Amino acid sequence: MNMVWMGGEPLLRPDVLREGVKLFAKNHVTTNGTIDLIDLPKSLYVISIDGPPEVSDAIRGEGAFEKVMKMLDRVPAPNEFEPTVMSQCVVTKSNEDTLEEMINILKPTRIEGLTFSFYVPRANDDSELTWGSLERRDKAIREAMRLKEKYPDFVWSSRRVLELTLSENAKAITDNCPVKNIMLPLYLDGDEFVTPFCCYGNDVDCDLCGAWAVFYIAAKMEAGNAHA
Repeated sequence: MNMVWMGGEPLLRPDVLREGVKLFAKNHVTTNGTIDLIDLPKSLYVISIDGPPEVSDAIRGEGAFEKVMKMLDRVPAPNEFEPTVMSQCVVTKSNEDTLEEMINILKPTRIEGLTFSFYVPRANDDSELTWGSLERRDKAIREAMRLKEKYPDFVWSSRRVLELTLSENAKAITDNCPVKNIMLPLYLDGDEFVTPFCCYGNDVDCDLCGAWAVFYIAAKMEAGNAHA
């Protein structure tokens, strides 16, 4: 059984993480990267970075990108630090043209690789982040596919995962969401756990979902069926 630790910010409770990761075969710790990473067994850190400095700061807050870079400088070398350190970029309509610049900034750092996730809008979302349709989102996905070809060892999103996210395939995946079928999202509300409709919240627009996990699991299931 695997566990995804999300927040808020999981590293605000290192005591919970140190004990909690012992209970699972593999742990994904999603962090904004502004707090020093701790050495955890059976774990992978997913650091949220959404573009070069000015783009990321517009989403994450002024100075956030610099804090992440300084934190990465303090992470020990891989042979001295057990967890894998990767990044996930949430691609939006506002940052879709800056992805290669971000990759070139991150490649020399302690980040070992990255995946692309595509913005999951709320119902009736009309912000500058959303494309508003699957067809308009295809431009950003094809750019991610180009970058996968150019930087195959650094971009960890597989070509098939990206293909499934295209408008011609996506709706068939999200209509029978594999994450909802196999993942149990839990949120702590006071002293009680509550189960939301989706780990992205109770008011997401599933038809426009671009969450990496959804299409990654679909690709794994597809590959499994092909070899059955």
